[in-house]
Amino acid sequence: MTDQVLQRLHDGALAELVDLASDHVLDQPVYALVDVDWLSARIVQGLETWSQSDQPEAWFRDRIEQLREHSPDGHLGEHIPSDVSEPILDLIERPFVPDRAIIGRLLGHRAVESLVREMLIGTLQSFAQRLKPSVPSGSRLRSLKRVGDGVLGGLGQVLEGQAESRVRDFVDTVMAQVMGQIADYICNPSNAEAFGRFRGHLIRQVLETPMADIEKEMDKLNPDDLVKTATAITRSLTARDDLQDEVRAITQSLIDEAGDAPLRAHLADAGVAEDWHTEVRQVITMSAAGFIQTDAFRGWLEGLLAEA
Repeated sequence: MTDQVLQRLHDGALAELVDLASDHVLDQPVYALVDVDWLSARIVQGLETWSQSDQPEAWFRDRIEQLREHSPDGHLGEHIPSDVSEPILDLIERPFVPDRAIIGRLLGHRAVESLVREMLIGTLQSFAQRLKPSVPSGSRLRSLKRVGDGVLGGLGQVLEGQAESRVRDFVDTVMAQVMGQIADYICNPSNAEAFGRFRGHLIRQVLETPMADIEKEMDKLNPDDLVKTATAITRSLTARDDLQDEVRAITQSLIDEAGDAPLRAHLADAGVAEDWHTEVRQVITMSAAGFIQTDAFRGWLEGLLAEA
């Protein structure tokens, strides 16, 4: 009896059984096939195991090496689909008035303050130089000027040094006011549209940058530091206590979005229904054909038929 059943399975009954099981699965809604808690836990467990191994560092290193060895030609924007870059540009260029306190904190950095300070000092000193009186080239006073330069040259240098010191002291006293004015200008509603265009300009310049130039800039960074940083970020993200809750929320939202439609409908929308019908069923049938030839399956079948 056992041999007869195995032969019938081998002669086509197994394929029919796989078809029946596949059709049953395809007719179920997604929420009936997925245990959200179990799936979320397995995803997080897999991420944690992967991140704590040596694989992330090796993966990031391989990706960086591939980018360095096979840098694409053309501009960066040519390698980003327009249906991705255009919505991003539209969003970036959208006028809005940022929060004044946030802008103030962003500007409150030594690099920004040093830049503004040096610009002010240079501008004021240049303006002071333009105010110095000059003697016409054909004037009889030129000889007197040369005498004055010789006698009072040292005093002039001292005065110029004091002037430069006073300029720096003045700039230091007004820095807070100047930085505040910059923040006020950025947060002025009348400037929102101009800054929106500026943000778009920055993105466009990046997209129009030749890949060769981007590669040169990337070469300035230490690849080992990039790998270590990316690995550390990955491990930090996967070690968060609320990661499983976030994964569960995302998974649940996807299942809720699928609604009551059967899995078959979603596969059809994705254009892979035919692949499921042929390739997936073939793989399952081949795997099952190997399984029914095992001693374990034969023993189970003999016990089942004996009970009948």
